[in-house]
Amino acid sequence: MPDPAHIIAGHKAALSNPHVSEEAKERARKYLKEHGSESHYTTGTTRGQKADADDAGELREEGFGTKNQFEDNESQAKNLGNVRGGYKAAMHNPKVSQKGRRHAKELLEEVDDESK
Repeated sequence: MPDPAHIIAGHKAALSNPHVSEEAKERARKYLKEHGSESHYTTGTTRGQKADADDAGELREEGFGTKNQFEDNESQAKNLGNVRGGYKAAMHNPKVSQKGRRHAKELLEEVDDESK
């Protein structure tokens, strides 16, 4: 079942999109009037931002300080799991050269060592 917050967001977007017909905008207005234009639900984006903030705090608690190369770039610190996943994917991707796989393995080991 579609997320109610996404449905509301879609109708709001339709109202502000100059490429949407007046007929479609009227349907969007009607839907928002009947169902409310505000929602107590959160969209995936909001959940993602909260998760990023939680992850950053958790990384700091685990000892990731300014000495860590990933802490210098806050977005990388927040997404350490994505960084690790990228290295793992490169190690198992048949289109990546052997040299690239070795390099990914070295970087993954470095990341794992720094997270201890």
